Amino acid sequence: FSPEKAAPIVAINLTHGTGTEVNRFAVVTIPETEHKPALAFECIYPTYSIDDPALMTKLPEHQTVYVSVDAVNHVLEACTTKVANPYTISIAKEVVALVAKYLPAAKKDPSDLRARYFLLYASMLAGICFDNGLLHLTHALEHPLSG
Repeated sequence: FSPEKAAPIVAINLTHGTGTEVNRFAVVTIPETEHKPALAFECIYPTYSIDDPALMTKLPEHQTVYVSVDAVNHVLEACTTKVANPYTISIAKEVVALVAKYLPAAKKDPSDLRARYFLLYASMLAGICFDNGLLHLTHALEHPLSG
């Protein structure tokens, strides 16, 4: 299976953790087999992305933390792979700094659009980072466990 074309994809982000609106990766969960394969194809980059921090203001505090940690995990992996480079490392540093600065504000006031905006921006950067630096160990462990 190696698609070369896909229907246009419009990504509407509802969390600030995955960065899928800017990368070529997708995950499919197959409940019947408890399998969670990752897909990576050039043709599945979203054609359009909608990133509105107002859509994240109703996330519960624990979900806000989880998705922010997910963005940090993505960059920690991407900047430590065999294909890591100065670009991915500099993006990773920026993501960690943004999450460290704005996650406490989003936890304190979930309706803080400035905090949500910068967490969303960090998530987008994380998606770009792992699109360029790829992922490794923790994702290889997580997918079978969460499938």
